[in-house]
Amino acid sequence: MVKVHPPGNNIAPFFNSANGAFTPEGMRWVEELRAELNELKPNIIVACGATAQAALTCVGSSGQHRIMKFRGYLAETRGLEPERKFIPTPHPAAALRGQFTLRHLIAADLRKAREESASSELTRPQRQLVYDFGTVSEALEWLEYYSTQPFVCFDIEVLNHEIACISMSSSPDIACSFPLASGWTELEELQLFRGIQKVLGNPASVKIAQNAIFDIHFLLTRCGIVVRGPIRDTMIGHSIMYPELPKGLAFLGSVYCGAQAYWKDAVRFENIKGES
Repeated sequence: MVKVHPPGNNIAPFFNSANGAFTPEGMRWVEELRAELNELKPNIIVACGATAQAALTCVGSSGQHRIMKFRGYLAETRGLEPERKFIPTPHPAAALRGQFTLRHLIAADLRKAREESASSELTRPQRQLVYDFGTVSEALEWLEYYSTQPFVCFDIEVLNHEIACISMSSSPDIACSFPLASGWTELEELQLFRGIQKVLGNPASVKIAQNAIFDIHFLLTRCGIVVRGPIRDTMIGHSIMYPELPKGLAFLGSVYCGAQAYWKDAVRFENIKGES
């Protein structure tokens, strides 16, 4: 990105790594990089390190600089003509200086980049989320559907130590989120909880969740809902296979979810609080 060796190997004259801001001299290198990439017209760009990621997402003089937060997620550049897809990954030098597990993340990101290099189009997974139910009967029909499926993925969101909503899916391309914090009468809420118990209490279906021990314990102790049947915990399964790697949901998404956009910033706590 910066095509000169920084004095004392310090990037500060060009880039503030603490806030993602480029100095005027650094912005000249950003503009040169943009001109170079516009001429090359690559199908995909691999941004190695925080400086490169910030340069490709730069608005004004600042860009995204938290490389470990966004690595592995495909995104679109800012400032190119036309904009192009890119994938951020840790700088390879970091894997040579004690952080040896980073080589596995870099390899995973490069495999994704190779797959995406066949086309310049950024094609996101097409998914449908059902969450706006006109009547309780509509929600109960979906719960009845999930009670017949061979496997059910589920996740709860908790607010003020009460369940705010529960989401379910048996397919990669469609999911339902059932709001429980408001909008229902007491009788309708009771019907929903009974429908949820029918789904999660089915001993014949496999239940899939991330950090399932929290959801299962909360559902039992706060809602009286018993989860039965085989349980597959994605966090535990991943951690058993790769104990040296992170096991949070955002990390798993960066490795396993293809061209899925980074979603953890889509809804903030204050939004959930206001809407519920």
